[in-house]
Amino acid sequence: MIKVAVSGCFGRMGSAVIDAVSAADDMEVACGIDPFPKEGASFTVYSSMEEAVAAGGFDVVVDFTQPSVIEGNLRCALPAGIDCVVGTTGLSDEKLNEIIRENFDLRPAGIIKMLDLRRPIYKQTAAYGHFGRTDVDLPWEHLDKVETLKKYL
Repeated sequence: MIKVAVSGCFGRMGSAVIDAVSAADDMEVACGIDPFPKEGASFTVYSSMEEAVAAGGFDVVVDFTQPSVIEGNLRCALPAGIDCVVGTTGLSDEKLNEIIRENFDLRPAGIIKMLDLRRPIYKQTAAYGHFGRTDVDLPWEHLDKVETLKKYL
């Protein structure tokens, strides 16, 4: 059984990680780490990585918090021999919203146009689903925005 600590456990990504770990057969949530603890968690919550590392009891920490927080967490966890899984855009919600507004027309007509939804493609997707298929040209599987979005990183 892999014992997982989740940094930022009450945030949007942290909550998703908690749900995924809880649903897995080979993992369990050992603790959460969040500077703003909330009542009612089904696991122990520490206010800092230092506290969690001192208490021990986990094999890996998953950290999708802010870059400034992740750096300090790594400095604490790695010397203690704790494996770390980290990821963040490092962008504020405001910046992400700006990028989306600049690159995607999310009005109904814009989505219809961007994904070319008026084409008769749905019969092909009625069986076997539609995500990840390469035998049908599905606009939502195109990677045409990758280079444009990379400039923001």
